[in-house]
Amino acid sequence: MKIRYNKYSDVIFTDPFGSTSELTAARDNPNLERAILRLLTRSLSVLVTTLAAQLSPLLVSPHYVPSSCTLPPAQWDASTQHGLALAGFCTELLEVFAAHSLGDARSPDLAAVKATIENAIMKLTSPLFTALQSELINCLESATKPAVYKPAGRPHPALQQFQLLAPHAGRVLRRYAVDGGGVSKTTERQLASLLIAVSWAGMLALVCRPTAIKLVPSPTGSSSPPVFGSPGKTPSLALPGSKTGRTPPSTPKIPLRLLKDKDHPNGSSPNAFTLVSLPVTALTPASTSSTSSRPPSPPLVEVPPLVLDFKVFFEVLERELPRPPAKEGLAGEAVEEVLGRVRVLGNWIARGFNGNHNSNTASALGDFLNPQLAEGQADDENDDEEEEIPVLLALELLLRHRLGAEHGAAAFLGMDEELYKKRCLSGFGRADEWACAVGRAVCEGLRTQTQTHDAGAGVGEDKRQVVREWIKARVEG
Repeated sequence: MKIRYNKYSDVIFTDPFGSTSELTAARDNPNLERAILRLLTRSLSVLVTTLAAQLSPLLVSPHYVPSSCTLPPAQWDASTQHGLALAGFCTELLEVFAAHSLGDARSPDLAAVKATIENAIMKLTSPLFTALQSELINCLESATKPAVYKPAGRPHPALQQFQLLAPHAGRVLRRYAVDGGGVSKTTERQLASLLIAVSWAGMLALVCRPTAIKLVPSPTGSSSPPVFGSPGKTPSLALPGSKTGRTPPSTPKIPLRLLKDKDHPNGSSPNAFTLVSLPVTALTPASTSSTSSRPPSPPLVEVPPLVLDFKVFFEVLERELPRPPAKEGLAGEAVEEVLGRVRVLGNWIARGFNGNHNSNTASALGDFLNPQLAEGQADDENDDEEEEIPVLLALELLLRHRLGAEHGAAAFLGMDEELYKKRCLSGFGRADEWACAVGRAVCEGLRTQTQTHDAGAGVGEDKRQVVREWIKARVEG
């Protein structure tokens, strides 16, 4: 046996797996193998008793959970670092258990020891995962509140804050996984639960946001392409050869240009979702000669806030946060399925809520909700994607943005909006469970036309009919 000293305490751990050659050699000798397993049971019983004594003072420490995910690990309290070291040690023990098939029918006494070690890891990491999940969800829930986009083309301030938090949260999550930057088998379920909860919270906040969001154009001469940075700070004018804060001349001597890659912070470059339509007065003098040979530049396409915010949310979620291995367990498969549903809903939003004014007509709405009928052919791939869309979230968008129901499905159920979210929109499973009941209630309300103005009165019957048919296809198909 070998002796192992813990880095953050004076406690000495007896490591019964310092050499595993005895177990390997005893495979063909059942009597010797049983004797070794009995010795292991005694040694490990002492180890888990010592481990339990170490857990109690750590978990009751008020500083065990870091105050923010942006706090560097070097500034964590000693109790946090001690707890993660213990969790890492327990993870190594479980790896040896798995390598030698310990804790199965051959060694029932070790099964209890194995369960105790797994429980210790859960106790040490659960409060850390929970605190980080709450921080990310609280940030995303602010996206439900109305915001003034200044200038138009930048994401919601809550999404900007999420962009800033996510890289820090990703590094912290990898540390919480207690497997050298990877994900251990014990903590992958906690990581999967966090990712699923954050995914749902972000989608719910975006689809339940009020439809009336004010876009404030930048004042003349002080506009610039949007640059992601600290929320609440308006980017200054960036011209070639100009200094920050200098008032630009009324007639620029050189034409304005978009920022090059080197001009953007962190090496980011503009893309289709970060460009903004600048007023013509910001690019040209107030009066131009009619004999000018240079025609005015066409305006850039402005991306609607909902589409932009959803794209930013999904990209941050997919790129910055670690995930369990997709092909090595149920946790990884569950996360991949959830991210697939987020992606499908984002594509659906980009296709139907892209700011096209014609989409408000009944015929355009029908083409959007039934693309196969509009194209005159069936598409199995599109059918599969449509099935993956969370029905109640898509219904909220249709009711709020196409039928003018300010409080969505809650108005048809006669419920308070917050109570409806708590009971029916608390997660993927609960939303799928309530999809049929809520869909039928909304469909009946649209049919009888007894809803109040808040529930969509005043909207054309043809549009209500289109939405009603879409609901029937989802809840009865």
